[in-house]
Amino acid sequence: MLTRKQHELLVFINGRLDEAGISPSFEEMKDALDLKSKSGVHRLISALEERQFIRRLPNRARALEVAGEITPGAFGCALSDAQRALRQPVSETAAAETLASFLGVLGFALMFNSPWLMAVTAASIGMVANVIRIQLIEFGAAPQAGAAAATLIVGLLAAWLAPRMRVPRITVSVPAVVIMVPGASAYRAVFFLNNGDMTQAIAYGMQAGLVVVAIAIGLAGARMLTDRNWAFEH
Repeated sequence: MLTRKQHELLVFINGRLDEAGISPSFEEMKDALDLKSKSGVHRLISALEERQFIRRLPNRARALEVAGEITPGAFGCALSDAQRALRQPVSETAAAETLASFLGVLGFALMFNSPWLMAVTAASIGMVANVIRIQLIEFGAAPQAGAAAATLIVGLLAAWLAPRMRVPRITVSVPAVVIMVPGASAYRAVFFLNNGDMTQAIAYGMQAGLVVVAIAIGLAGARMLTDRNWAFEH
């Protein structure tokens, strides 16, 4: 499944190739998707390339090609989903992200033997925070910034809800945060390390490590804002 921004970029690249026979520049893609920086375009391009929707042509400038003909139904209906996302204020992709975030956190909470009320509370907190994280990244924020912002929200919501439920805040904050741990990046780092590609292994390893640090920063920031005694003690 592609995110809305990935859908939009795929449609834009495909349309430009049909019209001009050449892929758009990174500056044009940034403007078309209303991103703040080219780094956001780089991340979207890399995501599409990893999922084999597009290919980079070696030794050529502005050389991207769509991997196959895009029609409604191709690539899991990528184009039709993208068109719906452009027309609808709340896309099917956003609904899927929301549901997946809720169920993912709920599963972790139940795996930790949380009671149902506690698990649903954690899932609700994690759902809100994770959808915000995804949206921030789609609009050009660095993954680390998105993770820090999302975990800050988790910490603040947990600090408000946990006392009212008379449970430790950690019982709702930990399951809500686990879903944001960068398992995919860590897996890719190990995969490329095993294949001898040190450049890719280091890149993905650094990305995973920085996101983990950002998660800790977000939770610590929330704790300092809501517990002054903890802030001064630590």
